Amino acid sequence: MIGAEVDEFEVEVEARDDIGELRTEVDALKAELKALKESSQQKRDRSIARKQNGVSENVFETYLSDALSKLESSGFKFCLKSEQKKAIETLYSGKDVLGVLPTGFGKSLIFQILILVASEGAVREGNTSKQSKPTILVICPLRSLICDQLKEVQDLGITASSLPEASTEDINQGKYQIIYSSAEHATDQKFLQSTLKTGPFHDSMVALVVDEAHMLETWTGRRKTGNAGEKLKVFRKAFGELAMLRSFCKKGTPILALTGTADKTTSDLIKRDLLLKDPVCLTVSPERKNIRFSVNEDEMFDQLSCLIQIIKETSKECPKTLIFCTARNDIAAVYNYLMFKLGHHAYYTSTDGKRESLVGIYHSNSFEEQKERIFSDLKCQGHKRIVVATSALSMGVNFIEYLRGYFSTFTFMIMV
Repeated sequence: MIGAEVDEFEVEVEARDDIGELRTEVDALKAELKALKESSQQKRDRSIARKQNGVSENVFETYLSDALSKLESSGFKFCLKSEQKKAIETLYSGKDVLGVLPTGFGKSLIFQILILVASEGAVREGNTSKQSKPTILVICPLRSLICDQLKEVQDLGITASSLPEASTEDINQGKYQIIYSSAEHATDQKFLQSTLKTGPFHDSMVALVVDEAHMLETWTGRRKTGNAGEKLKVFRKAFGELAMLRSFCKKGTPILALTGTADKTTSDLIKRDLLLKDPVCLTVSPERKNIRFSVNEDEMFDQLSCLIQIIKETSKECPKTLIFCTARNDIAAVYNYLMFKLGHHAYYTSTDGKRESLVGIYHSNSFEEQKERIFSDLKCQGHKRIVVATSALSMGVNFIEYLRGYFSTFTFMIMV
């Protein structure tokens, strides 16, 4: 009996020893697995850090150089400003950007070059199918701005269209590299569900762009007036709903918010309303050495006497002049005053015998045909010499020639 008990005791001891060894081995394996996980996470962290710190700069520089070279071979040579290049590189790395850059700086060039850089990268990585071609959605506040930019990007060889003209089928088949849209069309449920939420366009998006982003404040009733802190009336509600676009975009799609006008309060509102995640903020002073502002407190119409005299003397040779008004009622008052004072001098006879008016009107409710005619006259060698307008004419539109500007309701600011 005693011998049997001893044997059983020894077996039990050996079993315990085996279990102890197994536990030791399991603990060792757990420690090794933990170390591997930590090592893997550290590698991922280092990879992200390298990307954010520009260690992959050589790859970006190659794609950027190739894109600019192709543009140059097509007759377009660009020397990017440091802020433009920084914005493109930041967006390409997947981070949000807020650009507060002055008029004429070349804000649109940021996303135009970005799509070309992304396209170069896609080709290098073997993603050459139409449906995987990089795409960008650009939100613009005005139809005139969209038309202006469509022509600009098409001249650069970039395929582009706008909503609602572009069909869902064409968009998802990769026919366009850039899609322009108003806030209203971009937040329409049909577009959100059929195009932005899923499918080829969703998968290939490299950026969401909100142009003239200060409209998030001025058109949504968030800006306060000087009257005891009263807020402006809501003009276009959809601009306050653009944040929803982020949830429909592919995870990691960066947002580029662009504006030429934003103080700290407005900048903070843009960041908050668009859900920008630790954005890189690029700000350039709007000071222009070649522009002088002077303020005269005379009667409003007295300011126009000099201009009336010039057009009487020079007719269609009068320098192109813009008169900006804050309301359509003021436009009517200024236009009628000019036409009354100019009389027959407000017209001239063209070479084909037509009687043409030298004075035009432009505001948001003008007929599209009239808007296009005004645009054409100001951008090319048209016959309009004076245009009385709201800010709808000037927002984001490039007028290459020198223009004189008057800003009015009761006080004029004359740009010389």
